[in-house]
Amino acid sequence: LCGHIESIPSGELLAHVTVVLLNPDGSESNLLTASSSAGYYELESVPRGELRLRFKATDYERLDVSFHLTGSDLQLDVSMHYLFPLVETGEIVDVYASIAFGGGEVTYEGSAPTILRGLVWSLDSFPEFPMDLHSMDGAGPGAFETRLFSLMPESTLFVAAYAVNAHGTSYGEIIELETGRDSGRPCPEVESIADPRDGTEYQTVQIGNQCWLAGNMHYLPEVHQPIDQSVSEARYYVYDYYGEELDEALQSEHHAHYGTLYNWTAALEACPPGWRLPTNAEWGQLVGYVHQSYPNIMESYVAIYLKSCRQEGSPLGGDCNTGEHPRWEYHPHFYGSGEFGFEAYPGGRRHSGGYFTDLGQGGYWWTATASDAQDAFRRSMHNYLNFVGGFRYNKTHGYSVRCILDQ
Repeated sequence: LCGHIESIPSGELLAHVTVVLLNPDGSESNLLTASSSAGYYELESVPRGELRLRFKATDYERLDVSFHLTGSDLQLDVSMHYLFPLVETGEIVDVYASIAFGGGEVTYEGSAPTILRGLVWSLDSFPEFPMDLHSMDGAGPGAFETRLFSLMPESTLFVAAYAVNAHGTSYGEIIELETGRDSGRPCPEVESIADPRDGTEYQTVQIGNQCWLAGNMHYLPEVHQPIDQSVSEARYYVYDYYGEELDEALQSEHHAHYGTLYNWTAALEACPPGWRLPTNAEWGQLVGYVHQSYPNIMESYVAIYLKSCRQEGSPLGGDCNTGEHPRWEYHPHFYGSGEFGFEAYPGGRRHSGGYFTDLGQGGYWWTATASDAQDAFRRSMHNYLNFVGGFRYNKTHGYSVRCILDQ
């Protein structure tokens, strides 16, 4: 009985090769053990019965070849199977500061169905699932495409495809790549500010050539009941607060987490000195930069990247998966990633009908662009949508405010 091992599957080194005789009582008799990863083996005086040739890796079986010996003839009954999946790492493209795009292919499921597949990445030279950051891109054999998120800007990253079945996890080739400069860093002119009117501190974020305050405005000089509205005079609201006591409104949990809701007239004066309410065109510039600078981000998906990753049941896990405010309500697909540091939160709105709605589900922001005497343009994002909306609405609505550097 002779055999020769010509190749090792999936890069695994074999620890030894054994040939055993299966006895009638179910026990096994070891006939040969070879501790070489590849070679030529000879076995003489083989007893009649069922023999099994095993290729062993360090601590688990990768491949089985069985055959029968009857009379003077060797009758092959070969069943070769890998217990683990075989997976290949695809090309990683469009590598930026904190995101990249790639994929892989499960070419063989192993002796059990592939229950999960994706990419895994780390600053370490050997990324491991599930300890390191990873995507989850379905099950079964075949090719998949995915997005790498939360990358560290200007760093060396190691990426590999992975596939999981009942026996364990297999990996494809590890690819080394370099990430770019982070466009979501603090603005070079000013990394943070304190509003001189109330002392509230805000971080800044540079996205393209725009400098934004990375949070909703909290400025609240007075507070109005939701039934009190005006087009020409400033009105200030706090979500779910129906009184008129400023100190009570300032202590509201909703105000602390999501800021103030302004009618359009109040929104025009809501930003601190040196900052202003952005125009509708400047919001369009923000959306355009994310879409045009990152070819794999479709314009209709920009909101996913501008929304904070904090969400109930976020599949990103860690601090992103939270039920504590501020956060978005659960959605299985349109969860935010927080890639650019814009950190959009769903502060809800004060409807012109005199009530509050949509906290946790929708974020609404006034622009400085009026369409006529009664209406102005707003921008919006929702937990159940993946794009940044924009349309004109009555100026009496109460929306949040984001400020842009006046330069």
